[in-house]
Parts: sequence; structure tokens; C-alpha cells
Amino acid sequence: MSNINYDGGTPRRNTLDNTDEQRVREILKETAVPQAPDRITKAVRLIEGVKGRDTKMIITKRELIDLILKDNEESEQRVREILSKNKGELNAFCSMVRGELK
Repeated sequence: MSNINYDGGTPRRNTLDNTDEQRVREILKETAVPQAPDRITKAVRLIEGVKGRDTKMIITKRELIDLILKDNEESEQRVREILSKNKGELNAFCSMVRGELK
């Protein structure tokens, strides 16, 4: 009875002694805002999504994703080498990956 405080004739709780903890957890799960995936999660998703018949092209695309994720001077030089070696075939793919991993 100590949990109820009558204010203006309306019963209300002034402590949380009788709160159902399981229900509180459910409410928190329902109202939780989903977080955007981080860069590594996006990169893993992109690598898993690379499909095709040409095994060499699949390996090259996966390497491109990995190099773009590293984002340093050496990896950028290697990306340029791969793009020039493939004569523009992977330019659109590279742009898409860069956009996803921003």
C-alpha cells in the first residue's frame, strides 16, 4: 500500500517496486531504434553479395571491396592498377562500392 499515493483522488505509483522487469525489457526492444550498420558490416555484406560465373572476376571484385575498405594510399594505388588492368569494366562497380562504404 506504500506504493500508492492518492493525489486528487487518483491512485498512482510513486516507486517501481512492483514493475515487471520482463515487460520493461520487451518495451525497450520494441522502441529501440535500429542502428545503421558500420563500414565493416557493409563490406562483408558486399563481399558476400558478389556472384557470377567468372571466378577471376569474383576474386577481383572482392579484392576491390577490401582495398576500398582499407582506404589508405597503398590500397588506392592498387585499386587504380586493378581498374586500369580491367580497362574500365569495374569502374561502375568501384563507384558503387565507394558510395556504399562512405
